[in-house]
Amino acid sequence: MRTIHKIAILGGDRRTETILHGLHRALPDSTLSVWGTTDVQIPSYAHGTKTWQEAMSGAQVGILPIPVTRDGETLSADPHANQTVPLEALCRFLRPGSLLLGGIIPPVVLRMAEENAVRFLDYYADDTVQTLNAVPTAEGALAIAIRELPVILPETTAVVTGYGRCARALANRLHLLGARVIVAARRQSALAEAACDGCETVLLDAFLADPLPCRILFNTIPAPVFTASCLENLPENCVFVEMAHGLPPAMEIPPHIRLIRAPGLPGKTAPHTAGRILCDGILEKIALWQNTEPESTLKRREES
Repeated sequence: MRTIHKIAILGGDRRTETILHGLHRALPDSTLSVWGTTDVQIPSYAHGTKTWQEAMSGAQVGILPIPVTRDGETLSADPHANQTVPLEALCRFLRPGSLLLGGIIPPVVLRMAEENAVRFLDYYADDTVQTLNAVPTAEGALAIAIRELPVILPETTAVVTGYGRCARALANRLHLLGARVIVAARRQSALAEAACDGCETVLLDAFLADPLPCRILFNTIPAPVFTASCLENLPENCVFVEMAHGLPPAMEIPPHIRLIRAPGLPGKTAPHTAGRILCDGILEKIALWQNTEPESTLKRREES
């Protein structure tokens, strides 16, 4: 089993505090270095650094945020951090055989890591982690609805676009609280699941072409599917909760729509629960890496 002397945490939000606590409890002999986090109280057993290079120096394991990147080239770190972290430079900086962990890793970043003999694993690409993480995400979206709407949920028509784990958890909770819930999705199987859960359904393309009247709209689709004409046809004072990336970056929002951008809800509304879920996923990936023989050892065995 590989011994881990140092773990570096780059980027992240309030979930990082719980992740640090879990790492320290599971790996008490490992040094923990932290850089580029948002609103995080760094505990006494960890070390905050001024640069990402200092944090990563000598680390066998690097832990990156969710998502790892928003532009495919640089790390999603605190916008107030004193450095931008090019992911290619980060992969080159690490020793061959090191482990990088992150959430929602794009293929281009995986290629960078492979070219530099760095193993990159996605701690978020796990059914258990995603299913458990859907609950704090849904509760965070519910909190927005209760805060922003001038009426109670039983007087509300809510549209949920997509029907993955987060959307399903949200739609079920809205339905149980008395809202009229309409699910718009592309797959007929997803619409069938939504119907079995007590929701009304509509094909996504039909909804985008002719939006149904709704008081609040939650987007969970991580792709720019909405058009300007769709937004124009949404009713007056509709609250649009953007939980993923359904709006093209440069799209203008009509003045009659109240847009609320709500990425990373678990880190805002339930950071301790969400941090514990992610930490379990991180420790599982670390254990997998620890029990995998380094390529250098395998080569020596083959040569002998």
